[in-house]
Amino acid sequence: MTNASKVFPTQQKSIEPMRIFKGELTEREKTILYPTINDMRVQSISRILCISVKTVYTHRRNAFPKLGR
Repeated sequence: MTNASKVFPTQQKSIEPMRIFKGELTEREKTILYPTINDMRVQSISRILCISVKTVYTHRRNAFPKLGR
């Protein structure tokens, strides 16, 4: 079990209904988007996942166009 699945156990159910318009989200993009849509701060996401803030922003930047944003 990854850190993300321990912290965000329901992410799979919450993100799956968002069938992607322009492409599939990667697992990491899903991991980043779940707390994002639940108003978690980027700094908190990066700390929990042990990645840099810039990496969180990069995953979000890559994911949003796939969602049609």
